[in-house]
Amino acid sequence: MLKLLFLLPAGIFAHSLLPALPGVPWFLCLLLVSAICLFVGRWFRIAGFFLLGLALGGLWANQQMQHRLPVALDKTDVTLSGTVSSLPSGNAERTVFDLKVTGIHAAGAADLPPLQKLRLSWYGPTELAAGETWQLQVRLRSPRGFSNPGAFDYSARLLAEGISATGYVRDSALNRRLSPAPRYSLQRLRQQLLNDFARQADIASGVPGIMAALVLGEYQLIPAQVFRHLKQTGTVHLVVVSGLQISMVTGLCLLVGMGLGRLAVAMGAAVPARILAIPVALAAALAYSLLAGFDLPVQRSLIMSVAALTALFMRRSTHIWHVFGLALSVVALLDPMAGLSAGFWLSFVAVFSLLGWFSHRPAQSLWHQLWKSQLVVFICLAPWLTYFQGNVSLWSLPVNLVAIPWVSLSIVPCCLLGALLQGLPPLADFCWMLAAVQTEAFLKTLAWVAEHSDVAVLSRVGLSPTLSLASGNLLLLAGLMLVAVLFLLPRGLGKAIPMAVVVVALWLHRAGSEPALALDVLDVGQGLAAVIRVRDRVLVYDTGPGYPSGFNTGEAVVSPYLEHLGIDTLDRLIVSHGDRDHAGGVEGLLEDIDVVDIIAGQPQRVAVKGARPCHAGMHWRWYDVSFRVLWPPQGVGQLPAKLAGNNNHSCVLLVEMGSTRILLPGDIETPVEQFLVQHYWQERGGDMAVVIAPHHGSKTSSSGEFVRALRPRYAVFTTGYNHHFGHPHADVEARYAAVGARRLKTALSGAVQFRWNDHDELLIAEYRQQYRRYWH
Repeated sequence: MLKLLFLLPAGIFAHSLLPALPGVPWFLCLLLVSAICLFVGRWFRIAGFFLLGLALGGLWANQQMQHRLPVALDKTDVTLSGTVSSLPSGNAERTVFDLKVTGIHAAGAADLPPLQKLRLSWYGPTELAAGETWQLQVRLRSPRGFSNPGAFDYSARLLAEGISATGYVRDSALNRRLSPAPRYSLQRLRQQLLNDFARQADIASGVPGIMAALVLGEYQLIPAQVFRHLKQTGTVHLVVVSGLQISMVTGLCLLVGMGLGRLAVAMGAAVPARILAIPVALAAALAYSLLAGFDLPVQRSLIMSVAALTALFMRRSTHIWHVFGLALSVVALLDPMAGLSAGFWLSFVAVFSLLGWFSHRPAQSLWHQLWKSQLVVFICLAPWLTYFQGNVSLWSLPVNLVAIPWVSLSIVPCCLLGALLQGLPPLADFCWMLAAVQTEAFLKTLAWVAEHSDVAVLSRVGLSPTLSLASGNLLLLAGLMLVAVLFLLPRGLGKAIPMAVVVVALWLHRAGSEPALALDVLDVGQGLAAVIRVRDRVLVYDTGPGYPSGFNTGEAVVSPYLEHLGIDTLDRLIVSHGDRDHAGGVEGLLEDIDVVDIIAGQPQRVAVKGARPCHAGMHWRWYDVSFRVLWPPQGVGQLPAKLAGNNNHSCVLLVEMGSTRILLPGDIETPVEQFLVQHYWQERGGDMAVVIAPHHGSKTSSSGEFVRALRPRYAVFTTGYNHHFGHPHADVEARYAAVGARRLKTALSGAVQFRWNDHDELLIAEYRQQYRRYWH
């Protein structure tokens, strides 16, 4: 039985590692092979269970890909009707919502796949509400996301959620509401509660946002500063509707049900109290899951609670690992992409660690079990947190010891009672008031901890608020997992010395694996963000775009990548100039990463205190690598008119290590290129190893004289996929091709990673090719 419960989900999750997806006949054949293996028995059953899971995962993937908009139909305009199936989120600039398609009304609709659900943006103020039916004219985009190490795989999540296409609503007279939401519906209730939270006057305090997150699973009302405090204290998981909240609600309702059951038994009922209590707990868990949106993470949590209640309902001795494996198998069947989610691993590893620790140890006092469970979960989750985000907050252990029972056993029940008693306003208001008072105190406590745990404060006494290691390394993950497993073993096995040996070996491996020089050009769409590392020194050149909606790649791409590398402090940040596609992510990056020094080509346009103006002549050296700023000159206001303009204020950086030279020119145009050629490369020549093409390969840059002078081996174009600007221009590509340069485009390659060792030997990786998956 255990083979089925663990090998089946392993096979299902394995399908997500396929670089290309075979057709349905191939997986039907695999299904037949698995049946033969299971029939033969013995050791063949192990392969049979795994192949059965792989076949089921592959068949699911084929079904999902059939309704996914193909790349060939990207940017298709169509008029369609559908029902708003999610709570709209966003601001006055943009509203994001899911639309369940009910009909397509346009010529050429026969060419489209059978679209099921769309994720759309509607720019400008809108009056959308969940549950309403609309007719809309939309421009559809093939589902696609950025591709960077350590960053969220947006395209995979769209596939898992059944999103057929993304896109935006076009201005059209055809856009109209066809029908309102049903008067009595769950979506209408969720929308009403969200609107009530949004109308509260103290929304800037974060209290309404936290309460909305705990009740509805919606985080759009949480201010950025509050979210930062949650991250600094390791308590983000407390405002995410997950297994913790659902299990706590289930347990509380189980206790209430047990009380009612005992009362019923005392009155003569012949059914055991626990059997009467189980439906109460199950109903509570289901109601909370539905109220929280019933998305995939919530479904996983509900499944684990249902599995535990099922074991209790069977009224016989059920091996706890069978319950765990049953929950794992059901999750895999409902969400075959769950294995790519950090939340999946963190939730199941947490449960696994608690079972592994307490299943073979005698019961102790409640207080002892509480703090010991926190320690066990912290140690066992540390490998996975390190792997996924590069660091572990040391504050999470003491803070969560207080925060978990406070939020789960007091704040969440008050919030849910307030939602449940909407028909009785006095009681509902009293519950909301109790929840709000506690939430305000909770947030003030987190703010105090975050303020007094600042890196600068702790550095004075030689402490650090995080444990950081380079992540994304399978060897590192395996080593830390070995430490966690040794920790879970019973006492008396001499495990302390092996644990210490493994930790020291991992630290030495990490310390000796830093490249002499590394350049990572990240995939941020139509914009630029590059990370340069020289052993333990780090520089970021530009932060990618930011948008009026609030989304920015500094927070969504650059910061996660740095955390993935175990980096929480930058030695230098260079913002080439003030255009949004280069400087839009600055504020988002600075919310998560500390920066020692900031240089900007247009400091007056970069809203950061302490930014120094960038000018020619600036230079510094890190180990064997020198950095030199070539442009703009000091006194930039005196430049001739032909050199004026935002693009020509770009900070041009030259990086040199031995014979290796890298040029990061920002968005400079032809006049500045001519100046640089005349003053720097006319006599000595360029012979650049890597050039990031100026202005994304625009026809106003990369002049023939400039390209011939530099003669780069690699030219990187930082462009958006199928973007309306059409970069890089065909003539520009031809110029680089004429000098023998290999052209790389982040839109197609994903992040482009260059690594030089001490002997100037170069290794190159294109992340989208290195991490090939069938949905890319």
